[in-house]
Amino acid sequence: MSKKNNESSASKDQIIQAILAITGTPKNLVKVEAFNYNFGEGKNDRWRINYLLENDFETDYGMLIPKYTRPHSYFVHFDSNTSEFKYSNPPLKPLQC
Repeated sequence: MSKKNNESSASKDQIIQAILAITGTPKNLVKVEAFNYNFGEGKNDRWRINYLLENDFETDYGMLIPKYTRPHSYFVHFDSNTSEFKYSNPPLKPLQC
């Protein structure tokens, strides 16, 4: 059974585990979002990765409320055969969170 051109051969979980192995897991991580993109070139290895983090935000009244941000976002090409990233913008490196 072959995959269609617009389907990725890698799963979201495989992408998320591979990127967390490189960047590490921030202590305030809520989730990692992974979206597969097909740009019409017949390629299905392109992904957008976003880190959703929770930080405390202090209001004018001294209350702390959760604030969700996406400070780390990557566009990557992932080779599912080798489980490695062929391209990343910005470059993947350990996070300092």
